[in-house]
Amino acid sequence: MKRQIKKIAFVGIVVVLLAAAWLILEYVIPDDSADETIKIVEADPTDYSFVSVRGPESDYTFHIGKIEPEEGAENGEAAEPLYYFYDGGIYDDESRFGYYEQYSLAKAFERTTALDALELVSEAPEDYSEYGLDKEHATVVMVTPYDDSDAESFTLLIGSHNKIISGEGYYCQLAGKPEVYLISTLNAGTFLNGAAHFLTTNILPSFGEYYDEIRSLTFTNRAGDSVVIKRFESLTSDVEGELLYTSFYMESPYSCYVSDQILGEQMLSLIVDSQVVQVAVMDPSEEELETYGFNRAARIDFSLASGDFTYYFATPSGANSGVVYIMVEGYDVIYMAYGTGTFVDLKAIDFRSGLAWIHNITLVEQLDITTPSGKYTVYIDDTVDNTNSTGTWVAQILDHSTGVQSILSEKNGRSLYTDCIGTTYDELMVGEENPIIEDEPSYTMTVKYKNSSFTSTVRFYKVTSRQYAVLFDDADISEAGFTVNVVKLKEIDQDIQTILAGGVLN
Repeated sequence: MKRQIKKIAFVGIVVVLLAAAWLILEYVIPDDSADETIKIVEADPTDYSFVSVRGPESDYTFHIGKIEPEEGAENGEAAEPLYYFYDGGIYDDESRFGYYEQYSLAKAFERTTALDALELVSEAPEDYSEYGLDKEHATVVMVTPYDDSDAESFTLLIGSHNKIISGEGYYCQLAGKPEVYLISTLNAGTFLNGAAHFLTTNILPSFGEYYDEIRSLTFTNRAGDSVVIKRFESLTSDVEGELLYTSFYMESPYSCYVSDQILGEQMLSLIVDSQVVQVAVMDPSEEELETYGFNRAARIDFSLASGDFTYYFATPSGANSGVVYIMVEGYDVIYMAYGTGTFVDLKAIDFRSGLAWIHNITLVEQLDITTPSGKYTVYIDDTVDNTNSTGTWVAQILDHSTGVQSILSEKNGRSLYTDCIGTTYDELMVGEENPIIEDEPSYTMTVKYKNSSFTSTVRFYKVTSRQYAVLFDDADISEAGFTVNVVKLKEIDQDIQTILAGGVLN
């Protein structure tokens, strides 16, 4: 019994101590929930139709209008208002200045009808000019209700910048009221940054997964050299129907397959990864265009599934290496992006592929090869089951000079095809000093795809005793640019002779 009494007494003491500690904490530590947010404006945004902004001592006023949806909901989702930008034709022409972002326009209403203060600076100052809230310095923001609304219009004055009181911000006053508040830089910036603040920065083109939206690309570097690249094929998985990769070839100034690494990683990926952060200049003057480097800009013409677009990329002298400036043809706007402009000076030679052929053998049903020793056709059926990695190999080789068609072993067939796709480019360039010296190609290779009439041909013309020019499909001789070493071509011919003699390729 005594033990129980001791336990009860101990518990009672603990309870008393905890209660006392709670009372002390309540007294010492202030209750944050008791602090009330300082409201400058608290109104229903659905009552208001216009936000109009005019800078200090300026005749330029722009308006952000709002049209409320007629129907309350559609497909189970609340209908959204429609916002538009209007300033009487100075910057509101979308054909010249691009698209005004709905999200940004909506913020003009959200940040005026629910405006909080960081701090009450003064209840009634003697001189409002000290805060930039006089006519010469204040930005005027007028908020107008719909005609059928019972709400009243109101005007906000945004003054000078402050970095001292309670953190960075701008002075603000509700017109007709004596109080001066400090509002956040975010809220003030919505109206201080002018029309450019509302322009969309989503200007970069969409290339699609594995760049399958691209039809053709024309790159013109700052020196004026142009390269034309076209999409060759987009390959999909037979089992899952998923896109595997897209390949490209150069049409001009030379004819060749394009390096995926150069085009993808060092060109297209750099463009996609650029982060367009803001509008630098609207309606730039000639002097401003030169200042930002557009008098010597690189140009890229995109022909995409969604349409044709032209972009200019500039890196002015002395600019940060992590900044590039962009203009879209037809839009009088200079955008600033975080990225790199290192791709703008790439030349045709940089794009050439390390291979003369890049076709997967599983996609090919026929390979025609012409060498100085004759003409040959390889018929291929290489079927692979991606589920269990099993498959079949059926192939034959036809010697057109004898008419004999022989079974082709899998080892010989794959080795021959590997040598064909391994025909690498040489450093010698075709030109006036190294012209093509034959009318007909010494070597040709043509692939025909499975279940398709589509074919692609690579032709090799003699330039010197060791180098042969490379031409693709129907390209003219004048379009030749690169060469391959004849050693690799002779190896293909030797492979065929070994196979026809019954030998096995190493």
